[in-house]
Amino acid sequence: MYVGRKHTAVRSAEVERTFCCKGCGYSSPVRVTGIGEGTGNSPYFLDGDGARRRAVDEATARASEDADVVLAIVPCPSCGERDPAAARAFKTKGLLATLGLLALGCAIGVVLAALMSHRSGSMGLVFGVGTGVLSASAGIYVDRAKRSATWDGAILRVSFPSERDGA
Repeated sequence: MYVGRKHTAVRSAEVERTFCCKGCGYSSPVRVTGIGEGTGNSPYFLDGDGARRRAVDEATARASEDADVVLAIVPCPSCGERDPAAARAFKTKGLLATLGLLALGCAIGVVLAALMSHRSGSMGLVFGVGTGVLSASAGIYVDRAKRSATWDGAILRVSFPSERDGA
């Protein structure tokens, strides 16, 4: 049993970068907004200020990393293409997360089925597998929703000079 408090923080970071399209060669300075979440724990309610600071620091670092990911997968404003290697890496990371969540769900299902099968026979298997499938499905849904928002919303989080200047 954990006794303490978990602090969370969400931060955004606006960074200046240079966009370079690998397809058509278009290059431009851009402003990218990254979003990050962080957590910090204060066990036994000690060091609450430190936990809040760790949550903010982690959220800020993740926001900067997110800005780099968004810049890598944003479509080119000139030709409309995305960097093929960055898009493939983004999708591969999502696939690996999905497979990991499925494996975790299966493991939960097997453990629960083994624990319950001694008492209730086949109902343990049904409950264990059902719980594993539901937990994996929930995790996959959340992960896919976040990835989809990043993929589809990338263009909304990058501003090119012509957009900023109103040209």
